[in-house]
Amino acid sequence: MKILLLSFGFIFFSGCASLMYDPNQELSINTTPIEGASCDISNERGNWHLPKTPGKVFVGRAHGELVVTCKKEDLTGVQRTPSSNTTASVWGNALLGGPIGGAIDIGNGTAYEYPEQITVEIKPASENNKPQAKEDVIDKAKE
Repeated sequence: MKILLLSFGFIFFSGCASLMYDPNQELSINTTPIEGASCDISNERGNWHLPKTPGKVFVGRAHGELVVTCKKEDLTGVQRTPSSNTTASVWGNALLGGPIGGAIDIGNGTAYEYPEQITVEIKPASENNKPQAKEDVIDKAKE
């Protein structure tokens, strides 16, 4: 009977984040100083497109950074999020569900989350690729 109860508990708590979180996450994406840009979003799980900002898009949860590239006419901007955060339920799963549950959560991405709100600054493409002035590089080196 104890083995049956332990087995049930192990199965019940395995994949805890998988039960609490969807493998996809909805993100709100804005651009500044103007709206109406189209954005391409990518991470290790895939690529997505948002036709117009501000807007919302579902992306696959994954470990690592999310890259958001937005463009409107001759303006462009790139925002790289820091690596995704680990959801709190994964730690509970590691304690209660063991390594199998943790492996499931990591494998399907439910162990991770990105910031729900992302704002991308867009500016003329020439400014994004403009080399820094020699004085700017020297000033930064002094800091």
